Parts: sequence; C-alpha cells; structure tokens
Amino acid sequence: MPIHQKPVIIATLAASLWAGAALAQEDLPTCGSFPAGAESYACTCNPGFAVGGVWGTHIYTTDSNICAAAQHAGAITADGGAVQVVAAPGQADYPGSTQNGITSQHWSAFDKSFMFVNPNAWFGAADTRPEGDVAACTSLVQSGEDRVTCACAKVSTRSGGVWGSGPYTADSDICAAAQHAGVIGLDGGVVTALRGPSVPAYKGSAANGVTSSDWQSFDSSLFFDLN
Repeated sequence: MPIHQKPVIIATLAASLWAGAALAQEDLPTCGSFPAGAESYACTCNPGFAVGGVWGTHIYTTDSNICAAAQHAGAITADGGAVQVVAAPGQADYPGSTQNGITSQHWSAFDKSFMFVNPNAWFGAADTRPEGDVAACTSLVQSGEDRVTCACAKVSTRSGGVWGSGPYTADSDICAAAQHAGVIGLDGGVVTALRGPSVPAYKGSAANGVTSSDWQSFDSSLFFDLN
C-alpha cells in the first residue's frame, strides 16, 4: 500500500462514528437531511429517491441531498439501499463532477461536510469477542481489507504516523489513531478499523496525547466503528 514520504509523527484525531447497537436495514428511517450536530446517521434511500442538489465529490456539503450524494459516491445505485453517513470537517473547496448517473456542483468554502462509509461494513452484530481472542493490530489496515477488528497493546507511550482529523489517511497507524480518537487509551483494547473513501485533504490536530499532521488527498480513509 502507498506509504507517505514524510517523517513519522505521533498519531491523530478520528471520527466517532456509529455509537450504539448495529441496526438491521429494515429498522432504518428513510433518509432526510443530515441531522445538525450528528457524528453519524444511518438511513435508507428508496428507489428513485436520489433527486436533489449535491455539492462536492466524495466529501459533500451537509445541505446536499443524502441519497443523490450516496449514488454519486457509489454507496448505492438508483435502486436505493442503506447508507451510513458520517460527519467530516468543513472544506475550503468542493469540486463538482459527474459519476454514477449523478452530477454534483462545485462549491467554495462550507462549514460542515459529510461522506459515506461502505454500508457492508456497518450492518450485522457488533464484535463481542474478548481481547485475548482477537489478533494484535498490525500498524495499518492492509491492502484489500475494508474492515479489521484487532487488539492494541497496553503501552507507556503510543507512536506511529497519523494524518488527518476525521477521517485519517488509510495508512495511518491504527492504534495511535484509535487513541487520538478516544476509542482506547494507553491501556489498549479491541478496536474495529474501517476503510472509507478518499477526501480532498486531511487536516491534522491534537487530542488525547496524540498529534496528527496535515496531508493532501489519499486513496482511502480510516474510520473507527464504535459498535
């Protein structure tokens, strides 16, 4: 997998995603507007529902139509389906494009954004295995993996390269990013890392004793499942 050509910096901030029991698709509401202040939103798009304004590519302004943006992003087709929408930082620029039968428009700076995670990574039972039954985390989500559940060790300090602030670049160190996100502390624990779509830029920040760095566009992103 691609590796950043830059110094390794102690890790980052992450997006807090779905906090609660996993939902079956039939239990989800029909998608409306992205809820103000929400970190994530699971909903269902009905067939033919993907009609409305969309601004951005892969990362969208929060006033974009969720279902139209989901079809544009490739999270659903025109037949609809369940989507998991996650909050993302505001961007300085939202490039428009045409893909998957949907045309999005260009917009300049906007204060809030959303993006999509592969819905196949979200539905079903949460992983409840004890820590001793879970393999230790490698540094990165490996090439070809969309979801990995692994155990981060107890340490006195945690180091590893992390880039971004909700989401991270997919080559960020899993355990360092998880600590920065508040998913674990220095005592470690089991985490579930998810691979999501790329965003135009990753802004660094500091949280929970870990500092991340800025990076430009990367081929995929890292999130954490809080189920």
